[in-house]
Amino acid sequence: MGQRPQGWSTHAVADRPLLHAFSHAGGGPDTFRRWPDAFRACQIVPVRTEGAGTEHSSSVAQLARRWRRRTAQRSGVYYGHSLGALVAFEAAALAIAGRDLSQAPRAVVLGAPPAPGQDLAERLPARAGAAVASALDLVRRYQPSRKQLPLPVVVLWGELDQLVREDEARGWVQRGGTGSGWLRVPHAGHLFHLAPHASWVEPLQRVVMAPMPGART
Repeated sequence: MGQRPQGWSTHAVADRPLLHAFSHAGGGPDTFRRWPDAFRACQIVPVRTEGAGTEHSSSVAQLARRWRRRTAQRSGVYYGHSLGALVAFEAAALAIAGRDLSQAPRAVVLGAPPAPGQDLAERLPARAGAAVASALDLVRRYQPSRKQLPLPVVVLWGELDQLVREDEARGWVQRGGTGSGWLRVPHAGHLFHLAPHASWVEPLQRVVMAPMPGART
């Protein structure tokens, strides 16, 4: 986890801001294979929500703790998509709760985030695999360990999303501090992150590049 897949062509260098990208349920680091070319000013660190949808993971918090244990450099900005959005939020919450501020994110960006405790089973497409269905049970059982983060939470939501409703995604904005915001992505469905587009890449890159104060407890 937290490692760039071999064979990636990346323009990232050590002094560029880190963008930790947490995959959706059933996805993996290769989900973000197109991101390095789209985010040339950032260093993309792809994260697999390892164990999601298996007996090896009992909660979103467990996924977040596992990532923290295995990732030495955890500063920068966290981007999470769908289930990965919950893991990214929880990873930030754990850093703040543990006063690990040097390794806390400056901002958290959530793509298509489901509401905590939301049962998405009835909205799941019939073609979805058992692992994805099992992973979404983590969403149903998840409640954030912190009601609000003392840092910006920016939410991206595709206007054609049939899995997560707009009001459910928008509710996450209230869980952030100063600088939190909302972006409705036009002509985009639930997995819009698979195909980077200027309509949301440019705003996200501005979040990553913006000078932001450190998190406060």
